[in-house]
Amino acid sequence: MKYTIVGCITKYEVADIKPYVESIEQSGFNGEKLMLVYDVSNEVIEYLTKKGWLIVQSELQEHIILQRFRDMYTFLQSY
Repeated sequence: MKYTIVGCITKYEVADIKPYVESIEQSGFNGEKLMLVYDVSNEVIEYLTKKGWLIVQSELQEHIILQRFRDMYTFLQSY
């Protein structure tokens, strides 16, 4: 069985997500890691990519709490 961790961030910097990313690494998790990103810098995208995260980048059209579910649904249909 394959497991996937899915995260969703907007307007975060590397320092904001580093504890989350590193704690997953330290846990020994070896499944897929997916991050929905909205309005983040290239530095954040590069950091996550180097750490083995699959990035799904989109633009917010409504509040992130709603948008993330729509984008995840769309992504999973095509995955």
